[in-house]
Order: sequence, then C-alpha cells, then structure tokens
Amino acid sequence: MARSNRGKLVTTFRYPVRVEVRRPEFERSASLAYIDVAKLARAARAEVEVGHFEVGGCRKAVLAVIRRGIVTALRVEGCAQCNPVRLTPEIQAVLKVARRRIGRCRNGSFRPMSVARFVSQTAELVADCYWICIGRLCVYCCEIGPRWDCWIYISPGLEAGLLQ
Repeated sequence: MARSNRGKLVTTFRYPVRVEVRRPEFERSASLAYIDVAKLARAARAEVEVGHFEVGGCRKAVLAVIRRGIVTALRVEGCAQCNPVRLTPEIQAVLKVARRRIGRCRNGSFRPMSVARFVSQTAELVADCYWICIGRLCVYCCEIGPRWDCWIYISPGLEAGLLQ
C-alpha cells in the first residue's frame, strides 16, 4: 500500500465545510550524526538544523537556537510555497476549533537543555506541527511552546483560483 505524503490524520470535522487535521512526520537531519557536540557547546551563538516536516511539497526546516552551549528554543523556517499572512476572523475561528480538537501538544512546552542532551533526544523534542485543510485551503501551523505560528500553503493549482 502506498503511503500518503499528507501525514497522519488526527481529526476531521465539519465547520461548515470539511476540515482535516493531519500531523506530518518529522524527519531527523542526517547531518546531526556529524555535529561536534563539544565545539557546539562552547559556541556563543549558533543555529543548527535538526530536521524537517514535509507535507504537500512544503518543507519546513526545524532549527535549534543555541546560546552559550544551551539549546534555548526551536524555530521553524518557512517554505517557498508558504505565505505568512494575516488570518481572517473566519479562518481563525476554524483554527481555534481545530486546536481544541487536537488537544495539548504532545511534548509539552520546550525547556532549555544542554546541546548534548538535545542531540540525543531530537526525535522526541521537536515542535508540534499540523496541516489543517479547510476545504481546499491548507494552513500549516506549528505549536512552539505557548505560541502558534501559522502559514497558508498556496498550491500552484489553487493560487490561480484564489487570485481571480
């Protein structure tokens, strides 16, 4: 059976259109095996890619922000097809319902830790990202601690319909 590249289905509901919430799989970066942890622990400032989420042709890199040998935060980079936009009140209402249906993030809030500990536990410590499709419009949201960052994914086929 062929695997869907849209991620694992978390929930679906109608509001008034069909809404699907999926969790994309996190792919750990192969370069983490080659990182010199001792040297990175001495760095004053650094950012290291720890992996990425990929759904529907949209690839979001997850970066660890390092200050004085401590991983202080995670940052999710945007992709070329994702546009950070101001969400309308209608879309915000749907996202609020979707967040309630998702529940608490699976990892809790991120806590700063040493570089060595972070590198050994990367697969469990990434941000929670969700792919929320409202009809034909898909919104990519990542929960990083108490904050949600959302981007609208505009596929090339949908872009022509939205701009007319």
